Amino acid sequence: MELMRTFTGQHVATLVWAVATVSYKDDPCIDEFLSMALGAIIGRAHEFQPLNLALISWGLAKMSYQAEAAFQALVEAATVQIDDFVPQNLVQIMWACATCGYRNDPFLQGASRVAKRRFRDFSSQHLSNFVWACARLGYKDDPELMRCFCREANGKMHEGSPQHLSNIAWAVSQLGPENFPGCLDAIVAETARRLTDFDSPSMMMLSDSLFDAKYAEGRDEPLLRVLQSRVFDMGRELCSIFTAGLPPRRCLGSPAQISEYQQRVRGLGLVTFGY
Repeated sequence: MELMRTFTGQHVATLVWAVATVSYKDDPCIDEFLSMALGAIIGRAHEFQPLNLALISWGLAKMSYQAEAAFQALVEAATVQIDDFVPQNLVQIMWACATCGYRNDPFLQGASRVAKRRFRDFSSQHLSNFVWACARLGYKDDPELMRCFCREANGKMHEGSPQHLSNIAWAVSQLGPENFPGCLDAIVAETARRLTDFDSPSMMMLSDSLFDAKYAEGRDEPLLRVLQSRVFDMGRELCSIFTAGLPPRRCLGSPAQISEYQQRVRGLGLVTFGY
């Protein structure tokens, strides 16, 4: 740990990223490591390159490590270098801030300026995570940003996974559908084309988001009927699982009962706690 004082930004970033990637945070030594790393981050963030800033912020957020002073240092350093960020690193630090609930307007303004210029280089995942972060942080101060996002995202819906599509729909519902012309229509059209690809969590999020956005209110939209039917089916399955299908408490149920329960719950995209 004493070597931390001699570590470069790349060294610190690689270690934080590695610990977060393997979710290795139960060892008491990790707390000591992170405490020492925070000192280096806060004191020397201005020396770090964009990649290092992105990896460190992503790692801290992934570990749910609450360190507002570190995020302040990271974001302030990122703001100074914002024009040097590639889409991947820009989205990583946006995601990290949103996950930790850390909002810094000068950084968001700089990130918006860069994004508007480089949206064409964003993948569907970048677009999804970027707008999701804006929604989590309640950032809708730049109407032009949202219009630019729409122009790019609407043409890339076919590249997005069901999770990307549902994330975008949720963000649009939170930031205001009126700010994203044609975006929900593009999501609905793409969803209808490959509805069978959607897992239960993505379908639930999409259904809730379209409802919150008041999409197709007052007119008939076939996809909404399909989503509603699927959600009701999921609800009935959950009710069945947690009543007739619930096995005896832990250690009392047979392996076959527990296995069937786990399979049914996981089939809905849920986690089987306690069994």
